[in-house]
Amino acid sequence: MSIDKLLLEIYELIESEDYEKSLELCNQILEFDENNKDA
Repeated sequence: MSIDKLLLEIYELIESEDYEKSLELCNQILEFDENNKDA
């Protein structure tokens, strides 16, 4: 999944006030970012 899609999904979840799920996705992005720093 691309970052853009993840961000859009997070935005939609925040709009729907599903903060728990949006936090989960934020953590996925952070992990994704950490994993790609070494590249």
